[in-house]
Amino acid sequence: MVSFKTRYKIINRRELLDKFASRSWLIGPEEDLSYASALVYGGTTPPRMLEFARPIRLEAPFVCEITDAELIGDVALPFLKDNTLFYEALPCGEEKGLLSASVCLKKRQKVDAEYDVAFCLIKPHSRGYFHWIMDCLLCLEGYEFYHKKTGVKPLLIVDNELTPFQRDSLKMMGYTEADYIHWSAKCARVKKLVVASIRRRSEKAATPFDCISPNALRWLRKMIMADFDTAKEEKANPENIYISRRKASARRVLNEDELISFLVPLGFKSYCLEDLSFNDQVKLFSKAKVVVGPHGSGLTNILWAPENASVIELMPEKHLPPDYFQLSRALGHRYAAVICKAASDKGDITVDLAEFRKCLNSILPAQDYYETKKRSAFFTDT
Repeated sequence: MVSFKTRYKIINRRELLDKFASRSWLIGPEEDLSYASALVYGGTTPPRMLEFARPIRLEAPFVCEITDAELIGDVALPFLKDNTLFYEALPCGEEKGLLSASVCLKKRQKVDAEYDVAFCLIKPHSRGYFHWIMDCLLCLEGYEFYHKKTGVKPLLIVDNELTPFQRDSLKMMGYTEADYIHWSAKCARVKKLVVASIRRRSEKAATPFDCISPNALRWLRKMIMADFDTAKEEKANPENIYISRRKASARRVLNEDELISFLVPLGFKSYCLEDLSFNDQVKLFSKAKVVVGPHGSGLTNILWAPENASVIELMPEKHLPPDYFQLSRALGHRYAAVICKAASDKGDITVDLAEFRKCLNSILPAQDYYETKKRSAFFTDT
């Protein structure tokens, strides 16, 4: 148990299930992970990627039912009795300021909403594309298990205003507006709060980084793409995709015109994903052959790419998280990173085309092997 001076306490998974859950179920097996090192150009392999080379065990996922819980604040933070929080409810990074503010609000805020059986789908960053998919949608496997096991469909509590991608992804998974309510309260009492284990962290792994469950990723991919004829899409129009961030405020590629000029003869098309609906992004990446892009939430879409896809991530030298490396490894993609020179304090980068070309020459022949086992003109030096 971890305690802080702000008069709340955080309990681990075992304490949650043993002391607070009225009912609980395991919804899948433990997972053992150990990923091969990444191909890295323009620098050394980031230390956080190297951590994945050692064996990691993810605990078996669960879903449980908690009686008499409260949801507090703008992010509907779940509290149990005596200001108790639990591992699955923690904000990404365990922001103590948010937790302390929520405790203070709980002390002075009267209950302004009540729910019978509910499942909270709000996180501090749930309106961000990556966090919505990895922190929120992955947890719905537990929701679906609970519904199937008990016959009860909990009310989904979502953000006060949904982004288009939040709304469209819920729709693609079969949820209608009748299934959820927009959070507008400050303090709500829930008679039965259904809680599913978070699928991108692990206490047992004891890692200083997030570990995403491959089983959960495969489950979500299947749910989202249930109505897609992926085999037909992949065969008809395989795509070489470059993800542009030119409309973003940070992590842009400053010599992007030069990079695109290099990629176009190799059959790449450039996309600003802001211009595409969620459905169109899923469809586009479902037929991806090669994906190239700077570090950013757009790379989350490799989740929809075929198992034999290749991914090249352009990483700022001062920001080297392993998110898309492990996502690629979990999905069976071939992955490489090009470490790029920082060009601004906003994470903008300049791509070294010589290093990028080395990367292409390494990764693309292997990609071609999956389909023809032969090199084609696509890979010929020019």
